[in-house]
Amino acid sequence: MQWVWLLWVPALAAAEPSALQRDARALSRPESLAGLALAFGAAGLAHQWDDELVGPIDNGLLEPVLDFGNFFFKTKHCVGSVAAIWGGSKVASLDEVHAASSAVLRALALSSAMVGPLKLMSGRTRPDISNDLSFPSGHSWESQASTTDEPIDLFTATMTPNMPTATMLYKGDWHYEISHRFFPPLIEGFDANYGFDGPANMRTAIGYGVSNALTVTLGRSNVLDNYDLQIKYRLWDMDHPSLPSGIAARGGIAWNAEMPPVVDRGRADESNFQYYGQLVYNALLFDGKLGIGLVPSYLYNSAIFSVEKQYTFTLGNYYQYYLNDLWGAWLEYNPALSGYQGILQPGETGRSYDSLSFGTSIETGGHVFYIFVTNNTRLNPAQYLVGAPVDASPKNWRLAFGITRHL
Repeated sequence: MQWVWLLWVPALAAAEPSALQRDARALSRPESLAGLALAFGAAGLAHQWDDELVGPIDNGLLEPVLDFGNFFFKTKHCVGSVAAIWGGSKVASLDEVHAASSAVLRALALSSAMVGPLKLMSGRTRPDISNDLSFPSGHSWESQASTTDEPIDLFTATMTPNMPTATMLYKGDWHYEISHRFFPPLIEGFDANYGFDGPANMRTAIGYGVSNALTVTLGRSNVLDNYDLQIKYRLWDMDHPSLPSGIAARGGIAWNAEMPPVVDRGRADESNFQYYGQLVYNALLFDGKLGIGLVPSYLYNSAIFSVEKQYTFTLGNYYQYYLNDLWGAWLEYNPALSGYQGILQPGETGRSYDSLSFGTSIETGGHVFYIFVTNNTRLNPAQYLVGAPVDASPKNWRLAFGITRHL
């Protein structure tokens, strides 16, 4: 299955493999994960003020100042020059200039809050060997600081069958989900109705758009009666002509309300609760035909029946190719990079495996239908992230479906 790693780097194909490996190792260190949380936390705090900015910033004075600062100086000079205009226009009562400079200053603060920690984490050396703050490019982020903050929907759905997208519900909208993962493998053929005879694991969930940037979802799986409360927040998006992109964060708490008879534990025991956090990066390529997603995920208390608390860190990735307005083909892969990947509950043997799913999507009338095969019959995030109960060889492929409805 090593070849699957090649699928999640189409946009970075020009980079050296060794550089990509160095970045991946640097970003997966515990201190880097903490920095990543700090970066997006700071961006999330700044975002509430940046929400007021909708549409382009039109003022003839600001563009040459930003261009001059970006070309000749460093980020601090660019921010400083806009701050000077902001203060001077306030004193001089130049309302139009003050409003535009205020919007740019907030956008620069948002981009700097995200880029600064990311530079320290990746430690990529500049070509002139002046320092280790080459990646990501601050100038590239600053160049987008004055673009629109109008929400953009890179994917038509707020989720793939197993992972979140950066697409949000709009304020007041509802979202319903129902999913099945059938136990009998496809190779059992006609005698098992290719799996449809069941049994199956099931999940239902309902989400609500608190605002254009905040979605809350409550779901339940019949595996250990796992109840799941999720909060997803839109951190940033960029309507770039060649690479529109978006970033969101999702956090959740899961409660396993049903204990096997062999486990002497009450429902409210702290060990029955699990916690997870996910970052979601989405982009569109080839004129919107190909959507890609990277979803680094951290799960705490992966093994609720273990004596010691475990964790699991995965790097989910998915790809959706839109054949037309109705049909699409997609693939998901969720490898575990570190932590626990053992059994999920008593009675199971062996270990868990990286999850692979692929199939087709049908989008019509506010519905998205996913029909696919997978090696993972676990549904709720706190269970899916641990891994699949069997490996991804064809003999273990199971039929599955998911249906979402945007209300």
